[in-house]
Amino acid sequence: MARAMAFIGDAYIHITYGRPLKRGRTIFGGLVGFDQLWAVGAHYASELFLTSPLNMGGTDVPSGAYSVFATPGASSWTLHLNSVLGMHQTDLYDPARDVLVVEVPVETLDEVTEALTIDFEHVDDGVDLRITWDQTRVRLPVRAPQRSR
Repeated sequence: MARAMAFIGDAYIHITYGRPLKRGRTIFGGLVGFDQLWAVGAHYASELFLTSPLNMGGTDVPSGAYSVFATPGASSWTLHLNSVLGMHQTDLYDPARDVLVVEVPVETLDEVTEALTIDFEHVDDGVDLRITWDQTRVRLPVRAPQRSR
């Protein structure tokens, strides 16, 4: 089990995930099919914890714990945060329990990343949650929540 964590102001964000290996396989569009729901990680969906509300990909998400799913495509992915924890693959996934569904672009990398890696890259106004595996990376912007005007 691997983990990554970051702070955005006083808010703490933490993710735990399994780290499957490439092992010479075609990952996206192969092992992980395009346009098919994937429990991000190895066997069990990754779990994301927020101590305070945060804005993720333009949507305010309440504090809490969430399972992380993705529907990968060749040029973009749809990321899902789901309020049910402890899910093995997609067996119990219920889209009605999603608190976030957001599309993010795919970056193609020159280097191969052997093990699935999820981390946070600090940017001026928050962090980007990065999911990297094989020669693919996606980023989910995570910022302080939007303030009502």
